[in-house]
Amino acid sequence: MQDTSFQYIDNSKHAQVITGKMYIENKTNKKQTFTFVFLQGNKTAKIKTGHSHWAPAAILEASPDEHIEVPIKINWKPSEGEELTIFPINQTDKTDQYNGAALGLVRFFVSKSKHPTVSKKMIDQQAFQLPKNFNPEKHSLLPVLDWYKQASHPVKFIEKNGELFSKGKVESLRIRPLPYHTSVDIVLVDEYGNTEELAKHVKINKEESHEIKLDKSILNHVYKMEQRQFIVAFNNRNKKILADAKAVDKMKKPVPTTSQSVIELYRPLGKGS
Repeated sequence: MQDTSFQYIDNSKHAQVITGKMYIENKTNKKQTFTFVFLQGNKTAKIKTGHSHWAPAAILEASPDEHIEVPIKINWKPSEGEELTIFPINQTDKTDQYNGAALGLVRFFVSKSKHPTVSKKMIDQQAFQLPKNFNPEKHSLLPVLDWYKQASHPVKFIEKNGELFSKGKVESLRIRPLPYHTSVDIVLVDEYGNTEELAKHVKINKEESHEIKLDKSILNHVYKMEQRQFIVAFNNRNKKILADAKAVDKMKKPVPTTSQSVIELYRPLGKGS
């Protein structure tokens, strides 16, 4: 993966509105509906599509075998976070789309300079090699999320009428062992574009499973909400996205490890709900 190309957004002119286009291709035989949420760092970035008003989320539809192009404007604060996350939420298929290992989110480094640079120290901090005992069934290359409940039991799920439900309420998240040290921010996002920062700079030690307890009052409040709720774990924030890519290019690590893992909080059924 040496000489890997790195795509980023150039905002060296410190624009307060980032413009672009979204392309949606529906290759299925039924209409697909998506909600798009944009984040600057851990907060919602309001968007406009076409001639719409500024909003925290946008709903777009694509008919069967349709390819659509949508012009967008993103409200941006140049003095704040240097990364843009695009979160497309599939509203047509609600089963197991966001299971902790989902790769549906896209995150870009937004540079404040024409030619961004990163220090050698920051690149070296990204370095690691795969250990000989690396087991894909027990370990992960990225901070993958799993739901757990009391007594460290993994949460099980039931499909009913085309939707997933959890067997009982969740209490914590678990991140599988990684072959490197990192830290994550945990953010709650709903389908309307509302966000809440649940934890920041959570240290994840190399080759150790890590459990993140969630505040019960927040969980109880979330379970009362009608809208769909998601938890996203971000690592390599801001310029560390660039450092990650540079480390791969310099062969200091085997693969990129910048991650935005998302897991859905499903409604509970049965005992404990």
